[in-house]
Amino acid sequence: MISITGALWARLTFPGVIVHEFAHKIFCNLSGVKVYEVKYFSIRNGEAGHVLHEQPKTFENVFWISVGPIVVNTILAIAFTYTARIYFGSFYDIRFIIMIWLALSVGIHALPSNTDARNILDFSKSEILHHFKIWHIFTFPFFWTIQILNFLKIFWIDLLFAILLVYIGLNINF
Repeated sequence: MISITGALWARLTFPGVIVHEFAHKIFCNLSGVKVYEVKYFSIRNGEAGHVLHEQPKTFENVFWISVGPIVVNTILAIAFTYTARIYFGSFYDIRFIIMIWLALSVGIHALPSNTDARNILDFSKSEILHHFKIWHIFTFPFFWTIQILNFLKIFWIDLLFAILLVYIGLNINF
């Protein structure tokens, strides 16, 4: 459930919420998983957005659909920052500030949600006895890592991660 502060935070960083949900949809499409409904941004019913889709048939599909946002949001946050630096290059340019805000917004919403982590863990637990694969073992520490990171959002871990991505984008050289 999103608190009042969480709802305000989601509104201030709405591009990141949209990209987070879009990343889930991209990985559903790449996995051939049928999408029933996409809500890219909403502050109703205690959620910022969602993608409702059929149950994926493989562990790999569940995994990539769930972690899609950390892949897409991370790449975009770095790309927005890099673009701002290369083309606008100064805090005195409003376009630079907008691009950095976009980068921070997208980076803030890169981490998988607890629901995303739970989807991976639940699928893995149901498959571990029938179709054991070595990476099933890693879903347990992955689940707890995501749970801890989401708890640490009260200490702004998501903002710190976004700042790290902006730092990378400002310092990367091709």
